[in-house]
Amino acid sequence: MIDSNTVLKLENDRLIRPRHIIGVDDFELEQIDQLFKLADDYKLKVQNKVDCRGDINPIDPAISFFEEPSTRTRFSFEMAAKRLGLAVLTTEAGKVFSSKAKGESIEDTAINLSGYSPSVVIGRFEHSGEARRAADQMGEVPLINGGDGKGEHPTQALLDAYTVQSILGSVGGQRYVLGGDLLNGRTVHSLVELSSRYEDNQYVFVSPEELKMPEEITDELKNKNIEFEHTTDVEEALNWADVVYWTRLQAERITNRNEKLEMIKKQKRFAIGLKQISSMKEHGILLHPLPRVMPGFVDSAGDTLEAEILPEVDNDSRARYFEQSQNGMYTRMALLRWALEPMYGHTGKYPPKN
Repeated sequence: MIDSNTVLKLENDRLIRPRHIIGVDDFELEQIDQLFKLADDYKLKVQNKVDCRGDINPIDPAISFFEEPSTRTRFSFEMAAKRLGLAVLTTEAGKVFSSKAKGESIEDTAINLSGYSPSVVIGRFEHSGEARRAADQMGEVPLINGGDGKGEHPTQALLDAYTVQSILGSVGGQRYVLGGDLLNGRTVHSLVELSSRYEDNQYVFVSPEELKMPEEITDELKNKNIEFEHTTDVEEALNWADVVYWTRLQAERITNRNEKLEMIKKQKRFAIGLKQISSMKEHGILLHPLPRVMPGFVDSAGDTLEAEILPEVDNDSRARYFEQSQNGMYTRMALLRWALEPMYGHTGKYPPKN
């Protein structure tokens, strides 16, 4: 088995490695700029009904392996792959409908999936760190992390940053307010890590004390001498912000039911309705990685959850989360092309095995 660090050689003698996308550290800022330009191109092509299937050489199918439920990440990736001409083999809720339910390790799953020689594997994993463990067993097949537990969600961070740049003109020089469940929400972790690489950003984190941003994230901001603060004052934070990024309570990740019920009560204090959004600047934007909780939703444990963004704000010009979601397909088309092009090369073939 060739590990993920094996250097592969194309017929034109260029040296490459599989382009795994596990965390935001896998992107250089120059590469992000190229991906944004490519996403702009795909956005224009899709909106004008231009066929994009000739952009890559789809020799082998893609595998979409999701252990946890997903709507936007899974379908935007699969639509992106289809638009580029890739066949897609897919599973959802893989921890129930795959051999993971029988006790198979993520390493064994990765070895078997890569053994079928797919063009790429797009995965969502139940636990933090599983994406990296899987990539270490993928050999020459690139793995794209669609979210791993409480860890990272790099492709979401990319589309979030793309949305900010598309609307405000730059990812840098912004005042970011991130609110909700900042402890368990992997999207906010990745967005802070990515956006903090741009200059002149400031951050305010809005949450209950029990759901504060993890110290490993805030310690990284301290090391970069980037300003941030914690608060529970929603309206004051919104008034200060250029970018508001709100998240739902990750109730399914709170194992103690009493703690869960207490957090549900507190969540109501951190909801955004018409009163709260009226505090925002006219040029500000309200984003959400989605899904959001609809009012009155009762989960599988029989608990009624609180909505974090009320539907009444949907028609406000600052609410841009549905546009943000649509941007997911364009950025993931760019990511797939970026991940696959070095694997195919100019002849449309895989590089020879070592």
